[in-house]
Amino acid sequence: MIYAILIFAMFCGKLGRRGNQFMHDHNGHTHSHDVQSLEEVIATLRFMLKHNEHHADELHSLVHELRHHGLSGQADEVERGILDYKNGNVRLKKALEEIGV
Repeated sequence: MIYAILIFAMFCGKLGRRGNQFMHDHNGHTHSHDVQSLEEVIATLRFMLKHNEHHADELHSLVHELRHHGLSGQADEVERGILDYKNGNVRLKKALEEIGV
């Protein structure tokens, strides 16, 4: 899906490719940046997914510690942050599935 969006944008003239760089518009100015291979992007997504899962686990133990110190309001806020990690991970997994890995 993401790859299809990039191809569509290139077809519409929003993106142009030069070597290993993409040229594209952002709010009226054009710039370029290096482009990773699809394999590198997939590897990075997989790494970030595992990385986020690890952070969510670590934060869960901190929730317990905050409650132990009588900071239940702050623990609740951290729990909401954990939910954000989990929601983000769902989106990363969906992207990987849509890529076909």
